[in-house]
Amino acid sequence: MEPESRAALHISAGGDFSRLIEHALCARHQTTESACIAVASKIASDGPATAALTDLLARTEQTTRMVVPPATLVGAWSSFRKFDWVAVELPPQAERLRHVWLPGNIVHAKRLIAINRLPVEMPNKEPIALGIWAQFAHPRQRTGAWLSDERTGLAAEIALAVKPDLILLSGDWRGFPFLISSDDQIAAELAGLAVAQTRSKTPPENGGPWEQPLVQRATELSIGVKRPGQIDANIQWLGADDSRARAPFEKFACDLLARMGVTARG
Repeated sequence: MEPESRAALHISAGGDFSRLIEHALCARHQTTESACIAVASKIASDGPATAALTDLLARTEQTTRMVVPPATLVGAWSSFRKFDWVAVELPPQAERLRHVWLPGNIVHAKRLIAINRLPVEMPNKEPIALGIWAQFAHPRQRTGAWLSDERTGLAAEIALAVKPDLILLSGDWRGFPFLISSDDQIAAELAGLAVAQTRSKTPPENGGPWEQPLVQRATELSIGVKRPGQIDANIQWLGADDSRARAPFEKFACDLLARMGVTARG
């Protein structure tokens, strides 16, 4: 029997994004290998977290390449000839696709880092972590993912073709920089969904994060963790030690993990 896979999940806030991202990278045993930064959208690419990430990698003399998907399906179709498309063969558990076509920069990356903004509320097909890769897929497959539902559609199978080294989800908590990082697509998706659920004015239609259709399909495909016990979670306040915000943030982060059925270490 193969050993059970584990996922690292870090929830941090305070200080600035440079410090939060440096902490996230160090937690993943930072290397000097060149990196491809897959940014989920143009809005995310213009954000302070992406700027902090690229600046930090540049200061450590790491070669980076940033890839941003076209903002719309129309843009994807009109610009698809600009990309070097590479076919990634999927394992047998995929039912609808045999290959996923992705830009060569992503497929051949020695180190792949995905970055996105945290959702403001429960998204309507807005990508969090798992859905990022459908944005980068060949427009034919991107269109198929957009037209199909999350439970039986293409988004999860497209995500199966990618193995990111790190996923970063940035946002703010009470005006402080806020970052979720993980080396597992499902763990990152769950945490992003938990944030969205705390911010939504209406209760989720499908229950907690684990019950969301895209997560359900991703666990069937063995993209990442399959149960809460596989997630090693850590909470860290990186602002001033005497800040009055520290205790409320730690409670907020614990509440997020509780929605996932996870308890923080230490």
